[in-house]
Amino acid sequence: VTLTIVNPAGDMVDILTLSNLQQRGKSYTIEARKEQDQEKLKQFLINHAPHCVVLAATNMECETLLKKRIHECIFMVGEDHQQSVPEGMDQSALVYGDPTVPSLWESTDQAATEFKGQPSLVRKATALCRYIQDPLTMIATLFESNALLSLPLHPMQGTLTQEEHVGLMERTL
Repeated sequence: VTLTIVNPAGDMVDILTLSNLQQRGKSYTIEARKEQDQEKLKQFLINHAPHCVVLAATNMECETLLKKRIHECIFMVGEDHQQSVPEGMDQSALVYGDPTVPSLWESTDQAATEFKGQPSLVRKATALCRYIQDPLTMIATLFESNALLSLPLHPMQGTLTQEEHVGLMERTL
């Protein structure tokens, strides 16, 4: 699990990687590691006080488990540190985000240049944050690299030639 914090301009501020939060199992060691990750997550939330926590909706079985754990952390932060939590950060602060556009963006040259040396999960997490903040801007950046043409918008889009597809995208944007 990779978490990123972005500022209102969409610039990445901080990263947190939690390698044990999604592990399954009930052994003492696994549970202890999960607890450590939850403590790191709580501290991350306290330090940055995000207005929204976005969870990529890729695998709903895993995401439901992860959502429960993140919800617990948000609730505990809200209960234990009310003065450091922004108004409005409550149980509704956790939302699902569609990872389709961020997944396309993280594989572009622009993402590789901007996040040189960062793993793809960091690029994807940051792109998901930016997509939630301003979806049109993220889609427009995909148009520059022609990655937007591979975005699945309609089942019949495969019948268009590339020139027709680009023309329709230009008209829309």
